[in-house]
Amino acid sequence: MIERDYILRIIQDIAKFIGKLLKLMQEEDIESAYNLIVEKSSKLVKVDYSDLINFLQEDYDKLFDGRTLSAEYLDSLGRYFLTAGEICIQSNRRGEAQKHFELSEWLLLKSENDFKTFSFDRQKDLDHVQSQLKIMGRN
Repeated sequence: MIERDYILRIIQDIAKFIGKLLKLMQEEDIESAYNLIVEKSSKLVKVDYSDLINFLQEDYDKLFDGRTLSAEYLDSLGRYFLTAGEICIQSNRRGEAQKHFELSEWLLLKSENDFKTFSFDRQKDLDHVQSQLKIMGRN
């Protein structure tokens, strides 16, 4: 029960943080939003941001070894990294944006596959991420 409460609190924190990022985007304060992404991403995955950007897709599992995961947690992280990718595009950091979108896609697919659940919101986010990756040149 304590572990579930902890995960729910993390999910709520991620949702609040996404809201904060979106507000900064509306205010066109992209540089502040980017700085928050660098800070928060490191905390969320417990890896230095520069290391996260250099991770290969096949190594993403290592980011979550030993953690209790739920579909809701993975979906929230997927949405967070989708938003991070959008901010990186707006701040002309395409390479970083692509990494964020790749991680977002991986998280959303992991949620769907591991928990055998379907979500219209997840599918909408996944379609958006995959279209961004296609625009960036990934087939």
